[in-house]
Amino acid sequence: MQNIQLKDLLSDCFTGLIKSAYTSVDVADNAEQESVNLIKIKHITDTGIALQGLEKVIISDKYKKGKSKDFSLRSGDILLAARGEKIKMVLMTEKELVNHTTFDTNVILLRANQELIKPEVLLNYMLSPLGLNALKTIQKGGTAIKSINPRDIVTLTIPVPLLDEQEKMVKEHWAAKDLYLSTLVMAEKQKQMTNSQIWSRFQG
Repeated sequence: MQNIQLKDLLSDCFTGLIKSAYTSVDVADNAEQESVNLIKIKHITDTGIALQGLEKVIISDKYKKGKSKDFSLRSGDILLAARGEKIKMVLMTEKELVNHTTFDTNVILLRANQELIKPEVLLNYMLSPLGLNALKTIQKGGTAIKSINPRDIVTLTIPVPLLDEQEKMVKEHWAAKDLYLSTLVMAEKQKQMTNSQIWSRFQG
């Protein structure tokens, strides 16, 4: 296992669109323009992106792909909340990338160079006690709202397993997530069934 600085493991790391770079579809002058889904910190959850709450926005021409940095998200991108006491992050998959999806300035994009590190491996390191502790050391803000700067996060040193080991970790990651999500679904069904049985007794 090698210890490698994060900047050497990423192909990109930056924050998303500033407020002036987009307009909500609800207030846009020309709502016929192509809209995109905007991810904010509040949409990052333990189970993925809260798709139902995404805001549809129209991006200003000067911020569109080809005229500035490409703010479009891809499968495998990791999104990290740049502000807040709780460190929140999520790995984007095709499921979350409905239509075109982008993110705002309070979210940091980490795009792994997958020839060096798999995004699932990087995500799991960041969520481990070791990774979370490293992230907390670069949080700034004192008693105010804590924040993380992309310039600081890329200075972190990451222990990187060999690629064969990473492939095993990727399989374990998705197996664990599938089990977690299926357990949540089963628990919700059981809850609904039990509630129905209880509520039916009020009908005499």
